[in-house]
Amino acid sequence: YYFGRKLQAELGVPIGLVSADWGGTPIESWMSAKALAPFAEFARDLDYLALSVDPNLRYEHAKRSGAGWWENVDQAARPPMASTWTRSDFDDAAWPTMKLPAALAGDGLERFDGFVYFRTTIEVPAEWAGASATLELGPIDDRDDAWVDGVHVGATREDGQWGHARNYEIASLSPGKRSIAVRVLDTGGTGGINGAADALWLRPHGKLAPIALAGEWRYFVGAATSKLPPIGQSATQLNAGTPSVLFNGMVAPLRDFAFRGALWYQGEANVGRAAQYERLFPALIADWRAQFAAPELPFHFVQIAPFAYRGSPAAAAAELRDAQRKTLAVAHTGMAITMDLGDARDIHPGNKQEVGRRLALLALANDYGRHMVSNCGPLFRAIAVEGDKLRVSFEHADGGLVAKNGALTDVIVAGADQRFFEARALVDGETLLVSSAHVQQPVAVRYGWKNAAMPNLFNAAGLPASSFRSDTWSGATIVEDNG
Repeated sequence: YYFGRKLQAELGVPIGLVSADWGGTPIESWMSAKALAPFAEFARDLDYLALSVDPNLRYEHAKRSGAGWWENVDQAARPPMASTWTRSDFDDAAWPTMKLPAALAGDGLERFDGFVYFRTTIEVPAEWAGASATLELGPIDDRDDAWVDGVHVGATREDGQWGHARNYEIASLSPGKRSIAVRVLDTGGTGGINGAADALWLRPHGKLAPIALAGEWRYFVGAATSKLPPIGQSATQLNAGTPSVLFNGMVAPLRDFAFRGALWYQGEANVGRAAQYERLFPALIADWRAQFAAPELPFHFVQIAPFAYRGSPAAAAAELRDAQRKTLAVAHTGMAITMDLGDARDIHPGNKQEVGRRLALLALANDYGRHMVSNCGPLFRAIAVEGDKLRVSFEHADGGLVAKNGALTDVIVAGADQRFFEARALVDGETLLVSSAHVQQPVAVRYGWKNAAMPNLFNAAGLPASSFRSDTWSGATIVEDNG
């Protein structure tokens, strides 16, 4: 709306907008099956989708769906999960521990999608003999099954229930050592038994005192979703995260319209998969241009705003932003930078009016021929070594760079040993001079390289610089103590 309002005011003609959007969805949902075909990681999902929508293949679809899928996942673990894992006599001494409630973390679980098995053992008092009870586990992200001493007491296998508390009824309890076992399926983003500590209880009915379940649990990492067939679900339960579903339902029906351009504001749901996004995003743009028979269709997008992603590596969002920045290599694209508009506590920052204005600047300059000082914030171009300093040059730095409100922040530099230190960065016209007393021969610089970084480099037009890195090193970014 703000984009359209700005264009209408500048151009003096009505602006038509078609909104096709669905919050919290990954990029692959918005791509055609043909565009996703080169990406082998989506082959099973696309096969499942084809089965679910083809009436001639409904029987095959039904065979692959339903309870059978859940019954076989334990055997897909490596090593396969023993059938006795839910019982109190199962030996879990070799399993590591995790303090619950918590988001999945450690052992690479921050980026893991798949099954994680949890166990704890409690002592049921003698006075509970024959009592019924409620197993309270709080919200679980995303799906789960629960057992008490080998007896299945409940499950939440539907999609979209990650924020709902689990309360499972137990008909009768026996005194003594009893196991509580929970199988959690994380299908994307943060996962785990991750509610509040005061939500985990085994609560007997009547006046008996409950047993707190928060604390150390044993856990085992099972099969990743990538190693399993598509999750069992009926055709009516295909969700907005299924590859190609939103393209089929919300983009394909628009193909008879003639569009002047496209706007894109997405990426948060793909944080943690930046390397994949770097390939998917250009493929989506090419896909839409082919679908609308417009090979030069202007495509302007919003770089995701700073946000403190819970359970994600410290620079996962910065990596995703960089994948978006690199997509500017695709012709007839533009990027609205929002490094100054984010909110570390809110993934939906409130200043949408400025986001719309910045998108409009791109369209006015690139598509309507309007002259302006700058239509985009500074974009990293190159580095040059000057003794113990790096000179950093930028696109869209006309009129000079500006450090708002004091010294430049969130700049780090490293030598060939890949050890990063906080850097001193000075504006020198349209470039930066970057150095650190701890790095005598710098070779790499990164800026705004944290999930929630809100640094302060702008151009003369008041538009913020994009986060960036000059290197292509892999692994986590560790900034060492300058002291």
